[in-house]
Amino acid sequence: MAEGELILNRYKPLGEAGRGGFGTVQVAFDTRIKRRVAVKSMQIDERILAATENGDASSLLDPDGSPISASDIPGLDEARTAAMLQDPNIVGIIDFEAENGTAYLIMEYVDGITLTRLLDEFPQDLTPDVMAAIFQDVSHALQTAHENQVLHLDIKPDNVLINHQGQVKVADFGLAKLSDAEGFSKAGGGTIGYMPLEQMRLEPLDERCDEWALAALTYEMIAGENPFFAPDLKRAQTAIEEAELVLPSLCLDGLSPEADDVLFYALDPDRNERYDSVEEFAEEFLPHLGSPRAGHKQLASIVDAACEDTGEAKQPATPSLPLGERLQERTRRIVYRAWSGMGSGLLGFAACANMPAVNGMNSPLFWGLVALTIALGAALPSVGIAVAAIIFGCALIAGNATGAGMLLVGISIAWWAVSGHARLGEPREEGERSHILEAGASAACVPAGGAVGCGPLAPLVCGLNLRVRDALVTTIFCFACALFLGALGSSSLAFWNPVAFWMGIDGGYSGRLGLMLSNPATWIIGATWLTAALTASGFSLRGTRAWYMTGTIIAGLILIAGTCLAAWMANGQPSVAPMLTDALGLAAACTIALFAAWIKE
Repeated sequence: MAEGELILNRYKPLGEAGRGGFGTVQVAFDTRIKRRVAVKSMQIDERILAATENGDASSLLDPDGSPISASDIPGLDEARTAAMLQDPNIVGIIDFEAENGTAYLIMEYVDGITLTRLLDEFPQDLTPDVMAAIFQDVSHALQTAHENQVLHLDIKPDNVLINHQGQVKVADFGLAKLSDAEGFSKAGGGTIGYMPLEQMRLEPLDERCDEWALAALTYEMIAGENPFFAPDLKRAQTAIEEAELVLPSLCLDGLSPEADDVLFYALDPDRNERYDSVEEFAEEFLPHLGSPRAGHKQLASIVDAACEDTGEAKQPATPSLPLGERLQERTRRIVYRAWSGMGSGLLGFAACANMPAVNGMNSPLFWGLVALTIALGAALPSVGIAVAAIIFGCALIAGNATGAGMLLVGISIAWWAVSGHARLGEPREEGERSHILEAGASAACVPAGGAVGCGPLAPLVCGLNLRVRDALVTTIFCFACALFLGALGSSSLAFWNPVAFWMGIDGGYSGRLGLMLSNPATWIIGATWLTAALTASGFSLRGTRAWYMTGTIIAGLILIAGTCLAAWMANGQPSVAPMLTDALGLAAACTIALFAAWIKE
């Protein structure tokens, strides 16, 4: 791959994190969502390439006519299996794609160290609390997998990752097996030292296989060595059958003798003598260890120290982003927070000014609520905008526009629930913060941009920053806000003019709102906003500056056409020319959006 070239036209390589027979793992920067990811790249077998080149790829047949299973395509089984498992203790799978003879598995990037490194470099820090945290998180990950009828089959220290928050995550479901109506099938691999006898003998497996691997890993943490290592499978079987294990209670201060029996049950060579499940094993063994909560705090300190010792500064085995990109990203976040704070504050100001219970601008409560919306908008953009919109809805209810107020409150809650926060199961940390910022900043375009006549900036920014579904939902929320703000007095979706109409919740509010709703131009603008947002978002999926610019230009043209059509309807069809303020606001919105698209990559 040429220097500077993006993987899949989206992921910017930052450095290699690992290499093996399976291929390579690179740390990359997702230029679309602005977060780090891990990219596992694997070469596709020539017969699969031939199958895709000689006809319909969906048939998945060899050139000789024999079927190609999903397991023949490297990484696909792992992607499908791990995608079923949404759990904080399992490394998330983001995407899977194939291009030019290479399969790419896009995974959550875990910023931290492996358990292997912890065992090698910090054995003195393996306290009962630390072991409790690791055991609890790994057993929880396995329980989640087993509840979804998935076996991991390769639990080992290399596949246990620990991040800077002390959270433990299980990685690499490459050997995982799914259960069908006949049960689990045989395993096709594993790691000596962490495979029970039935896995080495290629017998049908169940969750007690992962139980044994967890017990072997736990014994290694306690005793400081793995007695089941061997140079080949034959001697590995002998090591398990004839193992002379040191009592764990003699290796770890404070571990009760009762824990010895629990661990040895789970390590029994005969699976019928083990616990029936990992859950049962964990319930019996975890109480003999320390405090998982204290262990997570200690793990966080260990990971920080490990990265400081090697100069990794919380970014292990990867170079940092270039200074220019780091500054650009930091500036982007500052601008988004300031913009969101401004939008939340303006919406909160309009709400408080029209709420009798607040007692006007001379009341400390008034400025306290306004300050709260500004602070929330800057700290948690999507939360601040949603809260400010809900307060505005309450002001409408207090001003006898009950239906409008209840509708706005409902729309605000629905928007936040669907698109205003990071969804469950998605990799958190960088991706979550970025999504909250972008969703909040996009929604702030109506109260902030609309205050100066740039309401049409909302669909452009939504499309540029958000994925298609979120762009659609956020644009609907923006349209609702613009409608209810316009009814304060300006009767415009593009310019709610807070200087002139900030006290607009009065006896005429419902009438103005009704006129706007009955005007076809309102719905033309609404449809135009949705179309523009979807168009810009669709083009932005490509993740490059050229596509960002193209999508923004086409979306801008859609907005211009819609504005002209609305003016044609409003003017009784003699002219398509919009009002000067609308034209200037739209031109400013398109210019700002184009600049944002230019600097986005």
